[in-house]
Amino acid sequence: MVANGEGRIAGLAVPALGDPAIAADELHRAVEQHGFSGVVLSTSAGPLLLDSPAFEPLFAAIETLDLMIFMHSTSSALSATQTEYTLRTLVAWPTETTVAVTRLIFAGVLERHPRLKLVLSHGGGTLPALAGRLDLGWSAPRYEANPACRANISRPPSTYLRSLYYDTVVASPGLLEFIISTYGSDHVLFGTDFPYEIGDAEGDLALPTLAALPDADREMILSGNALRLLGGRAPRVA
Repeated sequence: MVANGEGRIAGLAVPALGDPAIAADELHRAVEQHGFSGVVLSTSAGPLLLDSPAFEPLFAAIETLDLMIFMHSTSSALSATQTEYTLRTLVAWPTETTVAVTRLIFAGVLERHPRLKLVLSHGGGTLPALAGRLDLGWSAPRYEANPACRANISRPPSTYLRSLYYDTVVASPGLLEFIISTYGSDHVLFGTDFPYEIGDAEGDLALPTLAALPDADREMILSGNALRLLGGRAPRVA
């Protein structure tokens, strides 16, 4: 599809994560030999969590290659039990993103790899709402988890969240407005959600909110931010 796209389509590599060191080698091959422009990471790889030391070679490779990451939730033990009422996709998947990124922060992964360009699906799950609560875990002097929350990072968790990027697939105008006002139009990317039945295949739910923005902000969200994060591997838009 990319090869036939006349330079107008960018492909994101989806490496198997069961062995992160092999995934790092495969990512180099995907980018250097086959022209992929970024990488998709799931929120976990079976029992292996992204903050595991085993993933250090992969994050180092992503930094070296200067790739944009799109993180999408996948089912783990957390969501596997939520089979009723469509809770797996309605609630558990955004929660998977929240847990994965919180662990990346507290484990120091984002501190050790400050050049990671991480885009979060579903507007980052519940991270925008929980940012202040995460900071309490870092700052509360008598909180029982405080030593672990401070062991690997030098500043409050919310400051790392400000370096990340959030898509518009939140299905709530008020929440999207909050994400834009909190993290800035330069940290929000237009997204769609296909082929899920509850998805927003055309991204229509975000359009009224984006229409109310100044032209420059709307342009950043619709295309400018993605082109900037993809850098020299971005597709041709005209």
